[in-house]
Amino acid sequence: MQAITIRIPRLKRYVAGDRYGIYGNGGLGEVDCDGGILLADGPFWPGTCRCAGHLNEGHLYWGHLDHVVPDGHVVGAHLEHDHFAPEALLWFTTPLYCLGHYVMAVCVRDAAGNRSLSPPAQVSYTINSGPRPASDFSLLRYEREGDRIVFGFLPSPDLV
Repeated sequence: MQAITIRIPRLKRYVAGDRYGIYGNGGLGEVDCDGGILLADGPFWPGTCRCAGHLNEGHLYWGHLDHVVPDGHVVGAHLEHDHFAPEALLWFTTPLYCLGHYVMAVCVRDAAGNRSLSPPAQVSYTINSGPRPASDFSLLRYEREGDRIVFGFLPSPDLV
């Protein structure tokens, strides 16, 4: 069993209100960005409201220099650094998978819900691990006729 971690960079072009969805193929076939949802609605800037525009809000009112604002401003002088540089990578970890070739796609939507015209970024990963083992192995009975022993067990939850 293994989980897959996807790192999603918060690029300059993503603003507060833009969102991403992560879709997978379940280990078989191609990714369908309308089905196979792993994460439906991830914000690039969690906890922020959609901005009305850089100079349409109280941008110069407070804390402008050496201050972090949740829509991408970085610590430092205003024009000294990339103004909307990524604050950090976003991380998503899948459920545990076993044995298969998994493909995931990150589909981006703007604040109005329109899907990006760029093709979704895809990540593929092959997992060669087996399922968790069976448990509660026990002797159920011995059948004299045929000299046979019958055992019981709970199968792996990954194969049920």
